[in-house]
Amino acid sequence: MSYRRASNSYRKRKSRILYQVTFLIVLVLTATGVATFFIASNSEERLINKSIDRLVITEAENIYSSYDYIIEILYPVYLEKCLKFSFEELAKAYKESRITELQETVNKQLKTMVETGLLGLRYNLFIFVTSPLSPDNTLYCSSDPSLIFNWQVPDYISNAIKIGTPYIYMERGCPELGLQDECLIVIKKFAVPGFDFVSGFVGVKTMHDEISSIKEFYNDNKKRTNIYLALIILASILVVVLITFFILSYLIRKRITQPIEELSATAKRVMGGDLDVEIEVRKGEEFEHLKLAFREMVERWRDLVERSTKGD
Repeated sequence: MSYRRASNSYRKRKSRILYQVTFLIVLVLTATGVATFFIASNSEERLINKSIDRLVITEAENIYSSYDYIIEILYPVYLEKCLKFSFEELAKAYKESRITELQETVNKQLKTMVETGLLGLRYNLFIFVTSPLSPDNTLYCSSDPSLIFNWQVPDYISNAIKIGTPYIYMERGCPELGLQDECLIVIKKFAVPGFDFVSGFVGVKTMHDEISSIKEFYNDNKKRTNIYLALIILASILVVVLITFFILSYLIRKRITQPIEELSATAKRVMGGDLDVEIEVRKGEEFEHLKLAFREMVERWRDLVERSTKGD
């Protein structure tokens, strides 16, 4: 009865160890799978951001180079009109917040660019950063004339004009112009030869549709990729766990359970008085030394019993 309880107890311990090792493997594989999943997801996010950055740079370069062309063509025309006005006339109009004929001509051209969809611009602005007319930043011409003398130029735009920053990407929009979505502000610094002031052409383009298209495209692919990746990870974990479970079961059975059961059966026969048992010892097995010790003990008992029998 004691032998049976010990055997049952061993089997329970063996099963518990097998399940514990399997659970540990499942835990490690699951953690590895989750880490792989998040790494892949972060890689896709970086790919989306890189695509958006490339789009923004390309759009900024196109608009910036177009401003070079526009200034080259229109500057002589505006300069000719400007020479018709004296500085005193321009200064007086500025102080009275009155739009001059020169400004109206420029406004018309800037508005036409917006209305025709040239470069996809939402606003075209011409801003004085430093000017003899006023020490403040001034919106002097605009595709939306209602902004002139009423719109306060943000510091980040005036500073960009001063240092020659070619563009600013506003991920949260440009609230100063009522734009809440992503927009691109392209800045072309413009210094008029012979005049002591710095100005800049500023184009504002909404980027929401283009960026949404990129995100939608990648997000669709991301969803499919995540589903496939999750299925692959789950299938891999299941396959590895099953293979590991059966391999461990086989190894435990072959290297531990079977030798112990053989030794237990032999011990049971010895306890029943059978000292003629043969204890097979395989070289290199887990319980080689234990079997050798047990075989030596049985042989000594056998010799002791034989000597006792002969003495009688």
